[in-house]
Amino acid sequence: MEDKYIVLIVGAIAVLALIFIAGTANWRAGDMPWQNGSYPGRQGYNGLGTITVTASGSAYGSPSQATLSVTINATGATNAQAVANLSSSLDSFNSTIYRYVNGNLSMISTEYFNVYKIYNRSGYQATEQVSATIPNISNVSHAIGALSSIPNVYVTYAGAQLSASQIVSLRDIALSNAVSNATRQAQAVAGSSSTLYVSNITVDSYYFYPVQLGTAVGAPASSSVSPQFYSGRSHVTESVTAVFRYSQ
Repeated sequence: MEDKYIVLIVGAIAVLALIFIAGTANWRAGDMPWQNGSYPGRQGYNGLGTITVTASGSAYGSPSQATLSVTINATGATNAQAVANLSSSLDSFNSTIYRYVNGNLSMISTEYFNVYKIYNRSGYQATEQVSATIPNISNVSHAIGALSSIPNVYVTYAGAQLSASQIVSLRDIALSNAVSNATRQAQAVAGSSSTLYVSNITVDSYYFYPVQLGTAVGAPASSSVSPQFYSGRSHVTESVTAVFRYSQ
């Protein structure tokens, strides 16, 4: 009985071997399934190679606006008097800055407010730090000069800044440059005779680099001449990871 089973198993193996040989006899050299894009069990496999590249691109522009940091100080014999004197200085600040923010006081924000007793002296000091966005870069020098002529008002910082619309525009250009750089690198790897197909692109990061070539700090109150303010250039950089398929 055992010999009969052995014979049947050997016979089955022989039949399977014949079927396999017959099935592969028609495959010519160079026409194997993994060479003609029809690899069994790999649906959608097209035989293309894959290259993954990370690249960046930048775009430059001259800022159209600027941010000023302004400190307003006042003293008084009492806490309330110091605050009242500070309010008076703030009124002068508001009436002066109004024209330089195009009448839009929402361009001004308070960074901090503080009232404290002056150490080792009688009286109190009130301080308010404000930030103002000057939408027209050409007005910055005049704004610094005008504010610095107000008693107890000090311009402590001025920096050029890209506007929101500039950032959007420069970011689009930076992304385009990043994709172009990624494509150029992939083409170099695949070879100049290869055809590239974009499979996937991921935006990795977004950087904004302000370049303040000109900053102005505290022009003296007696100055009747506005300091020169330089806008300089800023740039936006985008980084992408791109997956390409290629054929030769």
